[in-house]
Amino acid sequence: MAQFKIKRRDVRVEVALPVLLTTTDTKGRPVEQQVTTIDISRQGALLRGFRGALRTGKIVWLTRNDKTQEFRVAWVGPKGTPKAGQIGLSAVDPPSPFWDDVLQGRERPAAARSLAAHA
Repeated sequence: MAQFKIKRRDVRVEVALPVLLTTTDTKGRPVEQQVTTIDISRQGALLRGFRGALRTGKIVWLTRNDKTQEFRVAWVGPKGTPKAGQIGLSAVDPPSPFWDDVLQGRERPAAARSLAAHA
């Protein structure tokens, strides 16, 4: 099967940050889990460490540094695979300022950062 690359709207930045993920269970009660980012962008995030079941399209909230942002589940790592426990989130209101403190100055592609460092 041929692989293809998706052209992303924003550069993804690889960074491991602890975040609190809040969702609701089947009875509407809030459920919180501490998870870690794999990469982030102004459009969303890829997380690891989620335990439980989520469906694509479900709304969740991330909290860090006294900020909370609403996201939609875009992808869930299949159970029984190395991607299990990973979830991809898309910002409900992009571009999201949620990651501004981390992304500032880090959004350029790696090659551009390398050239700037040698200037």
